[in-house]
Amino acid sequence: MIILGDVKHNIPISSWQEWREIPEFFEEMSRLVQVEVVPGNHDGDLRGMAPASVKLHNVQGIVLGKKKKVGLAHGHAWPAPELFDTELLVTGHNHPAIEFRDKLGGRIVEQVWLRASINPSKLPNKIRENVTKPPGLLVLPAFSELVSGAPVNRKIPHDLIGPLFKSGAVNLKKAQVYLLDGTFLGNIENLKKLSARE
Repeated sequence: MIILGDVKHNIPISSWQEWREIPEFFEEMSRLVQVEVVPGNHDGDLRGMAPASVKLHNVQGIVLGKKKKVGLAHGHAWPAPELFDTELLVTGHNHPAIEFRDKLGGRIVEQVWLRASINPSKLPNKIRENVTKPPGLLVLPAFSELVSGAPVNRKIPHDLIGPLFKSGAVNLKKAQVYLLDGTFLGNIENLKKLSARE
């Protein structure tokens, strides 16, 4: 099992509850599977909480596979250059969601997957010079009911975060949006147009 960061919540310091429960969680999971973590921006102190059986990777991510490679990173830091020499780059960090509203003012926010392309011309030189064909990008939703997410179909108070998004390298307008069950909703550009009509 590979966790793409934010195993814990509190920053900059960890709570007593996290110090008590996270080691127990890791120990229980390690009895079932090999546990690996690509740390996220909320994972300070994680090294002290993880038993020796849990492998902690560099925050810049890892590459899996030999022929069809996949890059895995949390997304709060630039992924390592070798992650751009993969077929697919998978990140978290942004907690994408979609907001549904009805005419009576009812509102539901659902977590979503984003599938996007990367514009290599917006990547830093040290990454761009080695990219022949950029990978596709898959942005994971938050898998917790405690995190509602940032609705990608609404004008939100902030843009999606992390250097990959802030650089403009993600073709966000054309990003495809999927519900957790895999239902395809359309691309962000069209979903924003529909939301504007409400």
